[in-house]
Amino acid sequence: VSSEETKNEAGAAQVKAILSAEKLPFSGQLKVLVGDSDYSARSFLGELYGDEADQAGKKKSDEQVALVRCAGNRTFYHAPPQGEGKNPVGHPTWYGAPFRLSDEETWDEPDEEEWTTWTTHRGKTYNVRLRGWHNIRMTGTREYPMHQYPFTLVRADVLDEAGRSVFKRPMWLIVMGQRRAEVSLVEVWEAYGQRVDLEHYFRFGKQKLLLGAYQTPDVE
Repeated sequence: VSSEETKNEAGAAQVKAILSAEKLPFSGQLKVLVGDSDYSARSFLGELYGDEADQAGKKKSDEQVALVRCAGNRTFYHAPPQGEGKNPVGHPTWYGAPFRLSDEETWDEPDEEEWTTWTTHRGKTYNVRLRGWHNIRMTGTREYPMHQYPFTLVRADVLDEAGRSVFKRPMWLIVMGQRRAEVSLVEVWEAYGQRVDLEHYFRFGKQKLLLGAYQTPDVE
């Protein structure tokens, strides 16, 4: 990351470079990018989805679904009530009622709900309740008009046999992208779990296997 850019801007630029590489085997296919809460900022998501459309009106980011964790104290917004947002006079309505992650009374009923199980490395199995709310929005800026990029908000609760929460806080996930509906709630949960394993691998590889330093033309 250069001194002239933030890590979010650098990360978004790297993702865009991969998306534009048509010779890669996954070109044209659905791709899911998974990131921690640092990448739930508008400076990353807005940069990622703010690319220009080609002559056919298609964007490279249309193939990309971003799946990122977010802090549990944030406030998002429901979609504006039906019929609003196209006022002939005055500023259009971009946001509906607030959706405060820390205030359950602002959530409304979820649009979908799924259950799955999670088995720890020690063999303990828990139930996972997944709830999703569609077309949620975050506030934007003049540079990043985030009302143009609605997302699915997912809450994951890990429960024991008695229905008690295993962890002190639930996990909130943002699923953004034109093709986000193609990723089920269970797939969202499983994909984020894979991110944790990958992060540990990178740490181990760099610290113990010299992954970031040792280079050789001998592939073995």
